[in-house]
Amino acid sequence: MKYLIPAWYHEGEWWRDKAMPFYETHFTTEFDDMVSLGNMLAKHAEPFELICLNYHSELRNFLYRNGLFESSYWSVFDAIQGFELAIPQPIDYRDLHWPEGTEFIYTPYIVKAYTGTHTSSNIYMSQEGYMTWVEDYYDKHIEKRYIFDDRGFLSSVTYFNQQAQPEKIAYLNREGHTVIEERLDTGKVEVAEAFHDHFKQSEYSSMKEVIQEYLAAYIETHQSPHNTYIAASDSRHNALLTEVINGQQLTFSLFSRRQPELSTSDLQAISAAQHWLVDSQNQTAQLKQYKEEAGLATDIMHHTPFPATILPNLSSQLHETEIGLMIDGLSLEEVNQQLDVLIPYVQEGEDLRLVLLTRHSRSQRAETLKDRIDEVNEAFAKAQPGYMLMDETQIAELKLVRFEFIPFEADIVKLISTLRIMIDLNREPDLFLQISSISAGIPQINRQPTEYMKDQANGLLITRNAELPQALDTFLIGLKNWNFAFAYSVQLVEAYSSEKLVQQLNRLIEGETYGA
Repeated sequence: MKYLIPAWYHEGEWWRDKAMPFYETHFTTEFDDMVSLGNMLAKHAEPFELICLNYHSELRNFLYRNGLFESSYWSVFDAIQGFELAIPQPIDYRDLHWPEGTEFIYTPYIVKAYTGTHTSSNIYMSQEGYMTWVEDYYDKHIEKRYIFDDRGFLSSVTYFNQQAQPEKIAYLNREGHTVIEERLDTGKVEVAEAFHDHFKQSEYSSMKEVIQEYLAAYIETHQSPHNTYIAASDSRHNALLTEVINGQQLTFSLFSRRQPELSTSDLQAISAAQHWLVDSQNQTAQLKQYKEEAGLATDIMHHTPFPATILPNLSSQLHETEIGLMIDGLSLEEVNQQLDVLIPYVQEGEDLRLVLLTRHSRSQRAETLKDRIDEVNEAFAKAQPGYMLMDETQIAELKLVRFEFIPFEADIVKLISTLRIMIDLNREPDLFLQISSISAGIPQINRQPTEYMKDQANGLLITRNAELPQALDTFLIGLKNWNFAFAYSVQLVEAYSSEKLVQQLNRLIEGETYGA
């Protein structure tokens, strides 16, 4: 059995709840290597189970959003609180036991319940419309926050002090009784007397100790020499996992978006594992050097956590030819230097457009570039026939250069189908963007060689910005080179399909990589 251990954690204390009201949801992707791997295993009927180490009141909805709703999972906090697996079930806040005479006031963000002269409650909803929090106030001073599980029951209560700071969290069982209390000032965890027989201790110095105890018990009861544990490498839980799981059965997946840099302590924490899965060339080189210096026998597999699949390419059907330019990861100076070359190129071309891609909607870089782009687009609009007869809406639509905000993978997939060519001159190109380019069959222009782009096949390598016009001409003048790049990319789709990636993973784990 394969067990996947993700790191879908809170930005603060990693075991805390990630649930937020819908209006505070950040425009950042939830998609990562564990989501992708789970989807690939499910697609090819490979049995696996998720092991979730953190408290996650909206776990079922999270799994649903990411295509893993049917997946088997085990949650540490479900085991601690005695919760059973169940499907999400919404709660109607009006069915709660409100005092007689309670008045509900509806706002765009919350429902306000006035329960008395000095008392009131705020009711918060999740992005799926489930009730997630109810906060009790006395004279505008918050006293308690009730956290509701997406399965339809009260899961925990956070208590606040006179300064409106959270003081402790009580984790409840299905009947509403406190199982454990976490003191937020000291980090200590106290076990309620009625549940002492469910724990080895009545008090713990931190929640990590409780998690480790329950995880160790679960691993022990499900022990088998055929088990494989594939864990998302994360500095917050790596050491805990290596203490509980046999290194011979442990694989760490290093995902560059989660851990862009690897410190010495990070390397030491994952050194007990038998296998490392790596998506970054830089980290692959770093791990190989560390492995050699430390004398480790760890197997390293450089792989993409994102499978390639055939995507429609609509660029040949569009009147305008769109050139994509990834600006994330580059300094403002580097972006401006590339624009110095690309803007004159698209100005001189016929029906060429430049699309700047960024995952960050309000990045300082995008805001700084806005004035320059607006100036270019204004000049472009004024040069169009009939400009004086156009209204403001028509003028606003005339853009030679535009920004595209692509926070989610679905946004990239949608956009990539309209692009004719993709430029990413980062020191290491965006991996998902490269796989998407292969899937859509569009050529890539890169500065750094990778296994996902072969020079003069499905793209070109350049060393200087001045080479961009010639590289673009290679694929935009005539169809021969573009068609060859398209055909080569189709071949790569097969090589990086989910089926092939799962086969590679199985060979690595089962020892066949080296002919064993």
